[in-house]
Amino acid sequence: MAEVKNFATVFSKEDQRKLGKQIIERFEMNARSRSRRIAKVREIYSHITLETKTKSMPWNGCANIRTPLLAAPWLQSSSRLLDMLLQQSGRIASVFSPSDFHAADAALAERYFNYYLQFEMHELEFSTDATVGQSVAVGSSFMRTYYDDVDERTRSDWIPLEDFVAPAKARSQDPSMRDLDEYSMVRRISLHRIARHKDSAAWINND
Repeated sequence: MAEVKNFATVFSKEDQRKLGKQIIERFEMNARSRSRRIAKVREIYSHITLETKTKSMPWNGCANIRTPLLAAPWLQSSSRLLDMLLQQSGRIASVFSPSDFHAADAALAERYFNYYLQFEMHELEFSTDATVGQSVAVGSSFMRTYYDDVDERTRSDWIPLEDFVAPAKARSQDPSMRDLDEYSMVRRISLHRIARHKDSAAWINND
């Protein structure tokens, strides 16, 4: 059997439309089921970022004073966790040898692995920072490490809470989320990037 680079290509155009419609409907239903949670998350972020809004009470245009009671501890906690995960020494990951015979190979693998994390995965620092900050703020966070078929390299991207949708009552104990019946992840891809890679087998219906 020939290798299939994009699973969607095995379906007819009509089946693709039906599946696409079902996916969007399930996504919107699951998004509605957790709307109260997302509203609470936005409220927390408004306090952390000291968001100001125009006030009309007790009079129109009165002062809107916000104090950084949450911002300071949030910044301190998330920054310290980030320093623990991405150490300034450059040793982010460790590779241990099962025996003295493989010690040299393990040391070489560790050096290359840390080099790749720092200099080839350009978005790693931002993604880790955003993931840690979101986890400290609201208790939930997602980051996806995967091989990008289009860019042909390994990426590690932070996923905003609004872009990773599962039913409100769903619970997972598996980092890969395999124990969930369903979940959706929104991929925000620019039209420029789609046009630049329109001949890639990773995407279809690019026109």
